Amino acid sequence: MIGISVYPEKASTAEIEEYLSLGQRYGFHRLFLSLLQIDKNNIQGELKRYKKIIRIANDKNYQVTVDFVPQLFEVFGASYHNLKPIADFGIQCMRFDSGMAGKEESEMTHNSYGITIELNMSNYNHYLEQILDFGPNLKQLRGCHNFFPQKYTGLSRNQFEIYTKKYRQHFLKTAAFITSHTGQYGPWQLQEGLVTLEDHRSLPIDIQARDLAQSGLIDDVIIGTMFASKAELKSVSEAVKESQKSIDVEFESSVTDFEKEILFDHIHNYRGDSSEYMIRSTRIRAKITNQSLPSSNERPNEIKRGDILILNDKYGQYKGEVQIALKSRPCDDRINVVGKITENSMILLDNLKRFEDFRFLWRKANNE
Repeated sequence: MIGISVYPEKASTAEIEEYLSLGQRYGFHRLFLSLLQIDKNNIQGELKRYKKIIRIANDKNYQVTVDFVPQLFEVFGASYHNLKPIADFGIQCMRFDSGMAGKEESEMTHNSYGITIELNMSNYNHYLEQILDFGPNLKQLRGCHNFFPQKYTGLSRNQFEIYTKKYRQHFLKTAAFITSHTGQYGPWQLQEGLVTLEDHRSLPIDIQARDLAQSGLIDDVIIGTMFASKAELKSVSEAVKESQKSIDVEFESSVTDFEKEILFDHIHNYRGDSSEYMIRSTRIRAKITNQSLPSSNERPNEIKRGDILILNDKYGQYKGEVQIALKSRPCDDRINVVGKITENSMILLDNLKRFEDFRFLWRKANNE
């Protein structure tokens, strides 16, 4: 599922309703709101506005998640024993940015209103285990990472994978945030991009979305910033629908039409016994045994990570093999360097796993 975020205190109800309609058009069905920054001097007025936005979202078939802390129970006239006021407000999911002791969260997952309890996945502690000890209803329990508005404070790739796998091993649904580059608003005054992964902060939004989707670790991708553009919403919607892993390639000037055909007219497979130096795609070799694949007159002295290689006639039985370089090594006249993975797409390289199929997408050099 894909989602958007809105911050009712930062825009008019009409602007937010228009944004919700645009998101609905592109298949967004999850809505995130934060209650943590509500003006404490005008709580009832703020809640009235939020309730109107939530009602509009419900009418447009959005599943509404609110960022929640235990102190807000009193504001709603609710408790962890009684979530009816939360349900009456139109909320389908409560995301606990900070929680309680475990017993309370477990009890809440047994609520009869279908409200899902969502945990902050970005803290690596024993919080989840504490909840599991009390026998929660796993159908109404899931995890969602934080977003990090300050540069260089987002999760590393290693942190992200370790933290997320803890939830996946219990078959819990997961979510994470990506950032719009046109959206100007977040819950707080400082907003330098609302991402879960620090590596995503400056990347195009479709690459961020593809990375989360291709990681195999995240179920729901949420745009943290408001308002993403129409083009961004469209690109995220298309990115998460891709049924096969893909990676963007730009060509060297010497590439031939036949080499383009080898790359783009075939589904490639990451050979399981490939070495640490390369991803090998060998299916095409048998299909072109009777076709010539001359050695290129242009080649670098060194192959670098991300280079796209096709082995030529001089490599004998290996002619037509496609490789993606993972480590540097010398080049020779048996290897045609036909292109490279685009700079923005390099982050997708580690998502390719042995035995998996993948495809190349054509991107013109220098984004021309």
